[in-house]
Amino acid sequence: MATGNVGVGTTSPKSNFTVVGAGCFSGGAGSTVACGTTAGSIYYRSASVGTYDVAENYPTSDVSINAGTIASLDLTSGTTITTATPGSIPLGVVSTDPGLISLVVYR
Repeated sequence: MATGNVGVGTTSPKSNFTVVGAGCFSGGAGSTVACGTTAGSIYYRSASVGTYDVAENYPTSDVSINAGTIASLDLTSGTTITTATPGSIPLGVVSTDPGLISLVVYR
């Protein structure tokens, strides 16, 4: 199919591929990769993602942050990241090519 949307559990899919209800991705013969059984959640079980970076989207007001920067929590705001400094606790390195992106929810 070159155009259009595909829906599972719906007759009016809103995107290229829409699943309404639970769904799983499998490599075959009992090798479940990921399942989504709870609204808004995907449970990742096991598989190789090669050299993918797993990245999170964190807000920042630090204009100097770019790919390769070691990031830490900005203690002045408590909800954003900044460039890590000696003594800070690093959260990770800003990715140049994220393969998987996690959702960070602030409450």
